[in-house]
Amino acid sequence: MQHYEYKVISAPDRGEKTRGAKTPGDRFAQAMTSVLNRMAREGWDYVRAEMLPSEERSGLTRRVTVYHNMLVFRRPVEAAADRPAPPRQLTAEAAEGKAPRLESPAAPPAPEVKAEAAPEPAEETPAEAGKPVFQELLDHLKTLDDVLPPVPGTHPVNVVFNAEAVVPPQCYTRTEARANPCYVCHQDQLPGRENRMNDRDLQVAYSFSDVGMTNHWSNLFEDRSERVAAIDDGEIDRYVSENNYSELAGRLRERNFEGFIPDLKDLELGAAAFDEEGFARDGSHWVAFNYKPFPSTFWPTNGSTDDVMIRL
Repeated sequence: MQHYEYKVISAPDRGEKTRGAKTPGDRFAQAMTSVLNRMAREGWDYVRAEMLPSEERSGLTRRVTVYHNMLVFRRPVEAAADRPAPPRQLTAEAAEGKAPRLESPAAPPAPEVKAEAAPEPAEETPAEAGKPVFQELLDHLKTLDDVLPPVPGTHPVNVVFNAEAVVPPQCYTRTEARANPCYVCHQDQLPGRENRMNDRDLQVAYSFSDVGMTNHWSNLFEDRSERVAAIDDGEIDRYVSENNYSELAGRLRERNFEGFIPDLKDLELGAAAFDEEGFARDGSHWVAFNYKPFPSTFWPTNGSTDDVMIRL
């Protein structure tokens, strides 16, 4: 009777760039091919793919069930009954005047494994139990005076919350047969444009999978009307007028921040930090410029603002 040993590994979470792989599907297929061939060279036969649940930490206090994409492999092994008995060896551990005994080599003792109990999650109040992770972080940030936000417990990259996360929430915009936000991303491949997908047809067709037909961006379903109405215009004006530029660089250095630290002097002064041609007055070679915002739902009227500069 044939016996097997099994091995389970995480499925690749992104495609692999290679010559001839032009689409995301081609690149992901190449990543899967690489994994299967690597395992085959080690003698493992592919069995199947599984999506399995796992209870993991989420945010600061909660635990959630997430799903992992796993690949199952197996390879044949000899059964214990089929393996020949180990050769018997002579031993000199016998009393004087007697023939040496015959003994089979003893198997090495199995290493002792001590299981460590997983720490129990902090007990949640009824109000916290139903609180979204992003709200936990927001509440924590309101009491935090640090320049760097806390890093919550995160999941490995192969965790799947939304199997169609490649479809952004903008694709679920209610167009009411009047608006056409789809044209922003889905266009013909024309000279001077970078859309190699050539998928203008998606402007008029919801070519979603069965899973994608449901909007899984549940964090956008919250009705914030009452919370917004409770904020008066004066509070918004005060918040917008705050200076969050001038102290930023110094505070990041104090924390030994390893990322980019803003180095444009007097940026909090806005236009006064640049000359009439848009060059930074501090000689740092940053240049401000006019540009047409990429049309989407990220307009300033929807709450999105930013600063865009180029360093020459």
